[in-house]
Amino acid sequence: MRRLRQSLHLREALPSPSGSLPTREVLGVYRSQLWPGLIVVDKRHGGRADALNAALNVAHNPLVCVTTTSTRLYSAALLVAAQRFEADPYLTALGAPLTPRSGGTLSGAVQQLLHARNTARSTFQGKLHVLTHLSDDFAVFRRGDVIAASGYRADELSNTELLMRLRDQKWRRGEPCSVRYHVDSAGETDAPPGASRLAARWLHEHRHATRLLCQMVALRLRPPRERLSWLTVPWMAVDTLAPLAKALAMVALPSLALAGAISWSFVALASAAVAALGALHNLLLLSVEGAVPPASDPGERARSLVAAVLTELGPRPLATLVKGWGVLTAVAPAPPTPGPRP
Repeated sequence: MRRLRQSLHLREALPSPSGSLPTREVLGVYRSQLWPGLIVVDKRHGGRADALNAALNVAHNPLVCVTTTSTRLYSAALLVAAQRFEADPYLTALGAPLTPRSGGTLSGAVQQLLHARNTARSTFQGKLHVLTHLSDDFAVFRRGDVIAASGYRADELSNTELLMRLRDQKWRRGEPCSVRYHVDSAGETDAPPGASRLAARWLHEHRHATRLLCQMVALRLRPPRERLSWLTVPWMAVDTLAPLAKALAMVALPSLALAGAISWSFVALASAAVAALGALHNLLLLSVEGAVPPASDPGERARSLVAAVLTELGPRPLATLVKGWGVLTAVAPAPPTPGPRP
């Protein structure tokens, strides 16, 4: 706070809270003399959800953007988001992909392809109005809807958890609820350095996704139940449990071959077919404008083509095994969040 006061020329302001969400003690609210629109809230530590609720209490504009310290938004991202909300009065939440900063390496090209696959899945779900996941790195909400839903409750996958509660409450009240996914990238984010950090993030996020799925199923089982409110649960279950089914298949085939139940040639043929289909999918993603950053030199294009094949031979099978293990160990305490702290 001392550095913030000096560098931003902060002066204490008398807040007029727009919300009444319960939070840990707020020590002070300050406004920058350099940028009058910049407000700094000093509070006792209570986790990510508590900090977001404190910000919601101070915010006054109808829209709020939730992001993290590793995110660098493009200059037009918030303008495009505001236009989407203005065009659709029933729009409650808006998500958008963030491009991972790769540093021009083969590992970075692999991460960009994995990101492109996630973006394609979210875009498809958004078109069918069953979007089940909003990244904690970027999302825009209507502030009034968030406050009416009692704000944030989860420190992990907080935007996804809030999205599910918003949908459930609006469906139960018979109010229209629109959630969209803007396909164009809203900015850039730091890619996890190294395979170990990336695997730790997959494990951490999938454990929380499994716990959230159990919470949402329990929520849907409580009366009154609306037919439409069940649409997102199957999609969320597929996203969460599919890696476990794939991981079991990856372990079962070699085990059956060792037991003599099937031949090793069948295992090799099945593995090659899955890898070939995945590589073809990756190559198609490379041809879609905006799916991955445009290659600026031949070396970068070559790395993208090599990554389209290598992704299916290492990172994606690794991700499947790690996420499947995350489903099985969801009841265990989750490790600390890898990467920069929001």
